[in-house]
Amino acid sequence: MKFENVNGVMLVLNILALGLNLCLLYGVDFSFPKQTSGVFSENCSNQGLIDTADCLNDYVREIFVYNLTPDSLDLTLEDLKTRGGDCRNWAKFYQAELEGKGFDTEYITIPIDSDGNHAFLIAYSEEGYVVLDQKSFFYTRYGNENENQGGLVRLS
Repeated sequence: MKFENVNGVMLVLNILALGLNLCLLYGVDFSFPKQTSGVFSENCSNQGLIDTADCLNDYVREIFVYNLTPDSLDLTLEDLKTRGGDCRNWAKFYQAELEGKGFDTEYITIPIDSDGNHAFLIAYSEEGYVVLDQKSFFYTRYGNENENQGGLVRLS
């Protein structure tokens, strides 16, 4: 084996490591911006999580069509409007929209039988959390026991 270029390789690796450390030190954000459809941005801007999710759920209820879809197929908003989607597609749509507004989310799947799973979304903030499941919407607001803390808002 020949190790003629070891010093050159080590120099390049050290420069890359130094650059990465500087980026981490100065807090460079390496994440990609979230892509949203912007469908409800104008109507639901500058609201908290619960009101934003409620507004988005209103929009979904207007266009909702259930259509079982292979998991390998990611649908756009136009696809959802024209052909519909299944629980996975609607949960992913909710996720992209709410993360695009800066809210934290958890995409949840649960087994329903030996053939498949069910998917839905939980979004949360310091205000509380919401569960968005196709056309259904449930929220809980954190706070004083005497305040309206939430409940079932809509069922499909």
